[in-house]
Amino acid sequence: MKPVLNVRWTEAIRRRFALSRLAIACLVSLFAPLADAAIRYPATIISGATTGYVDTLVFPSSMTVPNLPGGSTLTVPSGQCIFVPNGVPGSARRNATDAIDSRLLPGKSTSFLTFASNGLAVYQRNTNFWGASLDTTCVGVWNSTPDGFQTNNNNRRACVLISSNVVLFAAHYPCIVGSTNRWLTTNNVVVSRIITATNADRIAGTDLAIGLLNSPIPTNQVTPALVLGDSWTKQFPSLAVGQPVMGFNQSYQAFVFTVRNLLVNGLSVFTAPTSALEQPFGGSVASGDSSKPVLMFVNGKPVILCTWHFVNAGDAVTGHTTNLNDAITALGGASTSNIDLSRFTSFQP
Repeated sequence: MKPVLNVRWTEAIRRRFALSRLAIACLVSLFAPLADAAIRYPATIISGATTGYVDTLVFPSSMTVPNLPGGSTLTVPSGQCIFVPNGVPGSARRNATDAIDSRLLPGKSTSFLTFASNGLAVYQRNTNFWGASLDTTCVGVWNSTPDGFQTNNNNRRACVLISSNVVLFAAHYPCIVGSTNRWLTTNNVVVSRIITATNADRIAGTDLAIGLLNSPIPTNQVTPALVLGDSWTKQFPSLAVGQPVMGFNQSYQAFVFTVRNLLVNGLSVFTAPTSALEQPFGGSVASGDSSKPVLMFVNGKPVILCTWHFVNAGDAVTGHTTNLNDAITALGGASTSNIDLSRFTSFQP
């Protein structure tokens, strides 16, 4: 007779394994800034880049870098790296950093809605939200999946749109088939779709899961989050360590987080911001925030990095885009799209 597996026991093993991955990821990411720096490479320190996280550029061959602080130009020998605060001007890192930091003005709010009635299906965007001028329409505001905490008022499980007819959520906190998900346009118009199918299993053993919608959503209503393509490290040679990003919670808030490591042991790990500019807009993750996304903005467009799985961490979309799109194809959905990084400096051949 075949043994019957105890569901609670197997789930406990899965969670213990997941927590082990997080512990390893945090340990590795502690040393990540050093591993790419002077421990392995001779370092040229650009003026003003002596404290905090800065861009690390490692060059496999000699390369000339223009537009450094003070208008200087530097020719970097093969195998050497340079440190530049917040990234080289014209780089993808500088663009993504400025997308966040340029909007952190005194008196701005971390709440992206000023009114929400799930029962009436009425929502109002906050014009004083620090990221109000960024396109965050991909972030859902409600899903009808019954929840142990909220049965009829469930803003916790709202999914994020990653293509015209596919949503992403946390596998351990799923949105069920038949549930309705709502998004809000920039003009406060509610857009609703029904999830008609979900992937049968976790994507590549991660906490990432997807759902297929009953019909595509026009991009002039809701903009799907983009993903980083396979060659993204050419434009982000420091792997975005120390870069500010936007992370959402269940209470219609969006905080600034700092990238600790964008891809380590399959996870994206974040910390609270440390700069005086970003600290007032920092926050934390709590139980019930699972499935909420973490976004980077490049050229003003949303790029999804992960959905929350742990406190300040989640399975990296960046490391699983092939598996993600395989699962989407199997469901008959539209594939994800890469953010276009071609206009930015490539620091690798």
